[in-house]
Parts: sequence; C-alpha cells; structure tokens
Amino acid sequence: MDLESFKSLRLPGGVILLGIELEEAPMVDAIGRPALAKAVIEGNTVAVALAAGQAPAEMSISIYHELLEALTVALAARPRPFAILMRLVSRIPPARRIAASAWQVRPPC
Repeated sequence: MDLESFKSLRLPGGVILLGIELEEAPMVDAIGRPALAKAVIEGNTVAVALAAGQAPAEMSISIYHELLEALTVALAARPRPFAILMRLVSRIPPARRIAASAWQVRPPC
C-alpha cells in the first residue's frame, strides 16, 4: 500500500491528513492495551501511525478506523457517520468492500 498517497490529503469537513507512518515499536492505546494504529488530532489536522507488519487488508481497515474516529472528533459540524464512512472508504478498496457489505449498500466508485 502506498502510504505517500495519503500525505496532505484533504478529508471531509476541511480536515487535513498530514500523513500515515509505520511504527516499528509496539503501540498501546490510552488505557495501555496493545494497538494496531493511533491518530493524533491537532486543530484541523490528523496524523496516523500504523503498527508495522500488518497485511494490506488489515492496514486498510486500521486506516479507515483511525480516520473515522479522528473525523468524528475533529469536525466541529459533524456530518452523519454513514456519509463520513462512505466518503472515506471510497479511497481504500478493501475497506470499501467490507463496509459496503456490513452496511448492505453499494459502495461509491
């Protein structure tokens, strides 16, 4: 997966994804549990770190999950979660298929 394609990416609501980086060191969440990814939100920018060694499909789901959570937090005027989901997963093919199947809708092309 080409993580460079996510650099300086404008997301819904004017939020800017600064980039996605791979982390070699083990990551933990806010309460100390092992984590595959994390997002740092500062103003209208988001940076994502992924645990190295994930399969491409797992990586795409981790990216989707972190960005969906980050957008929910970062957006002052929050659009419906489904609208965020469909717009986001349209850029990540494995996530798009999984989300469309789970929500039983046809994914955007």
